[in-house]
Amino acid sequence: MPLTWAGLARPFSHIDSAALTALLLGATERERLAFAAEIERRIRADGEGPWERSTSPAGLFGLTVIACMPTAARAAALLTRRSMRDWGRIRVDLFLEIARARELPWIGDLGVRLCGRLPARNPAPRDWEFAEALLIEGGAEPPVTEPVVRGWLAAVRFAPLADHFRASPWLDLLLPSAFELDGLSGVEASFPYAVAQLTAEGRLDRATVLAATADRLTRPGTASALRPFARLHDALSPAPAETAPHLPVYARLLPEAPSPVAAMARGVLQALDDDGRLPLETLLEIGAATLVRSEKTLVREQIDWLDRVARREPDRAGEILETVAVALAHPSLDLQERALGVIAVHLGAAGPETVTRLAEAAGGLTGTVRAMAGALLGPVPAEPPGVVATPPAGRRAVAMPPPIGSAAELAEELTALRHGGSAVRWERVMAGLVTLHHAGKLAGMPAEVIRMLPTGFEVPPFNVPADVLTWRLAELSARLTGSPVPVLLATPTDVSGSIGAGTLVERMERLEEAGRDPWPVDFEQALLRVADTGDATVLARAAALGSPEGDRLAGWLGAARVETVGTRVEQPAGHYGYDAWTPVDTGPKLIRRVVVTMAPRRDDPRLPLLGRLLFTIGRRPTAREDYLSFHHCPPEVLAMTLPHDREAVAAWALPEIAALADRDSRDETALPLLGDCSGPPGPAVALALAYGLGARHQPGRAAAVDTYLAVTAGTGPPPAAAGTCPGVTAGAGPLPAAVGAELGDLCADGAVKLTRVVPALADAHAAGASAAVWETITGALPPLLKATPRGLPDLLELATRVASQLGRRGEVPGLGTLAERGGGARLTREAKRLRTTLTGPLG
Repeated sequence: MPLTWAGLARPFSHIDSAALTALLLGATERERLAFAAEIERRIRADGEGPWERSTSPAGLFGLTVIACMPTAARAAALLTRRSMRDWGRIRVDLFLEIARARELPWIGDLGVRLCGRLPARNPAPRDWEFAEALLIEGGAEPPVTEPVVRGWLAAVRFAPLADHFRASPWLDLLLPSAFELDGLSGVEASFPYAVAQLTAEGRLDRATVLAATADRLTRPGTASALRPFARLHDALSPAPAETAPHLPVYARLLPEAPSPVAAMARGVLQALDDDGRLPLETLLEIGAATLVRSEKTLVREQIDWLDRVARREPDRAGEILETVAVALAHPSLDLQERALGVIAVHLGAAGPETVTRLAEAAGGLTGTVRAMAGALLGPVPAEPPGVVATPPAGRRAVAMPPPIGSAAELAEELTALRHGGSAVRWERVMAGLVTLHHAGKLAGMPAEVIRMLPTGFEVPPFNVPADVLTWRLAELSARLTGSPVPVLLATPTDVSGSIGAGTLVERMERLEEAGRDPWPVDFEQALLRVADTGDATVLARAAALGSPEGDRLAGWLGAARVETVGTRVEQPAGHYGYDAWTPVDTGPKLIRRVVVTMAPRRDDPRLPLLGRLLFTIGRRPTAREDYLSFHHCPPEVLAMTLPHDREAVAAWALPEIAALADRDSRDETALPLLGDCSGPPGPAVALALAYGLGARHQPGRAAAVDTYLAVTAGTGPPPAAAGTCPGVTAGAGPLPAAVGAELGDLCADGAVKLTRVVPALADAHAAGASAAVWETITGALPPLLKATPRGLPDLLELATRVASQLGRRGEVPGLGTLAERGGGARLTREAKRLRTTLTGPLG
């Protein structure tokens, strides 16, 4: 009976692979080949989307493919369609039964073709197993590609990996390529021990495996990608005679590789040295390169190794000590002292020329370590002058893009806004709509555009500054045709959101000449955006304006800016173990969060309604409630709304910035905008910088350092409302001290991790902000010296370096008590070193 689709309907409806196989094998070869076109049509008709796994007929269609297709190429073309890629649903025993019944010579070729279509990353184990069965049936070999190797490794599910390797016909073919993968498809833990076991059994050649391991370790890769191969090397435990041929490899790994691999290489090289197989010249070369690494353990062990070699070969002590002297440039004061200790032990074996070179190498030392070097080596080069932070060059105001000049350009910008738009683009579009409509260049477009904009019925009550943009769009929608104006007042003159005072006065003059009143929200936004000016001409022109709004503008320009009062508010984590803000939240446990509420200092009649809303910030009892109550405000919209009120911007953005440190946020865009704003800093800015310096991820900390440099430069007077910062009283010091007080509070109980803050402060110190960093550190130390959180020794070491460079002297509350502790713990050593630096003689 010829094959028909109706005849196959029952096994397809019941998903009965055995019944379908019987029907297919019951037909003749000619009948099956004649049915091939129908199979192709049916599979293609089902589209490119995969079926639901519970109802997928891919397994049944797979049997019809092998039963009816005349060539491997046509079979592969169907089996590799998206809707057919679930090869694990095909009964491979029935698939091969049909292939054997047809005596297909191309079953192996089909397996090779399917291997070529495995996904590059994370191929499904069952897909590989299906293709492998075809390869074995046809006596073919798989292509050696990354997808094939990953599929081969991923196919291990229940049997130990060593058993899987031992039973695989592809071990010798595919295993070498496994050493080239970046990640081992889920078998990272068992791979090294399985390979070592087969090597011990003699199934794999030991020399070949060791060479492949050493070669893989020299290739680029993350520490996690290289870790299995470092463990394999440890499991092989090669003798010096085996590692000696690979000496150049290990010599390269020690100075360059990630820490775990470098530690492994150091052990190998030390064993070669003990066995007399490591030339001293090679040791000195790799030693100098290793001593500049940041990992203190590696550097300390390298110094100790060179010490042992100097004891063993006193006639080469001069060369060895010059290598040890490289560590004098390491930022760790502990390591500097350790290197000086080794130099002191062997200095008697060094010649006068060597001593001179050692003194030159000590020229960069500061403070007590420099004094030790001077006592040991004699006069050292003049100490470099202290680095005092100088204000970075102010960011140049970036002018707004040119105005939209035609209806066609406006249409393009409106189309772009449909797919997401920046605050700058919205400002250009609003300004373009107003000016082009006033000039009569839109030809009916306003009605179409107005339908896109929110209406008064759609405007939400004020919640966050982003709502101001919504209000302005609604105002434009309501007034563009009924109360047109020649120009918008609030369009910024630069991308920070600022408006030049002269430009705003000129726009008001145009409105008065046209006999038009300004739109209320537009006018109030313009007041909040206009820059301060002392230009007498501009002030005189403003005073000459005749409208009530002109009088308000003149009064605004001629008076001081509105003062606000910020108050710190501590928000507990609430009753949620991990403060699950979303159903899939996996962020760190929230201990507490500190934010700022804000209000105008007094009832200022000059303050527009919009300003009252923007300068009045309340907070909910917990951080989670804050998150649920305030919808997100894009940082750039926030900053452009209040370009001259940095403290208010920081207060609004503080929950987002704090999340960089106490959650897992990676959106650091608000931090650089604080540097672009102007206005006096207060407790919100201090908190924002403190949280930013403790950001969980490096990009957040880098943005915080840049902002710290910009905002703290030249901050002589105390921050506004400084009395609200714990440990800082009004007039007690500039912003850096307030940042330090916040860091001391937040890091004392782990709300912010001190281990993240110290590298950020070190970067700021290296960038020249040493004076600001010193104020920050001394502001943070009193509570930290009591709490002794993790990372405090590093902070004390940084404090010693900064104090030495600046020549600071004085007392830090609590430092003496810590320094007088007994024992040799690093915390005590660093406290003693800092106290000695602060109380010792100058020079």
